Amino acid sequence: SNVEFPSCSFSKVGLMTADENEWVISFKAKDKKGLLVSAIQSLYDSDLEIIWAKVHTWGRQIEDIFGVLPINSENPEQIVKNLKEKIEQPDLEIL
Repeated sequence: SNVEFPSCSFSKVGLMTADENEWVISFKAKDKKGLLVSAIQSLYDSDLEIIWAKVHTWGRQIEDIFGVLPINSENPEQIVKNLKEKIEQPDLEIL
């Protein structure tokens, strides 16, 4: 049976860099349980293979950054746009 994780939304999802070796995708949010798992799950659901990950925290803000293997037939901007539609909620932004 599949383990169900709570799905979290992010205030901002963005493509940082993209070349033939890796795409770097950033997930920002106010810190809460399950964010890292949600980010990983969303990448996995997009058929992206994670090469590395970094987590930055400052105060209650977090940024999860992932290097993923490019999918040659896909446009990275389009994949990140799809991720945004699924898990981004800009109104969660804290100023």
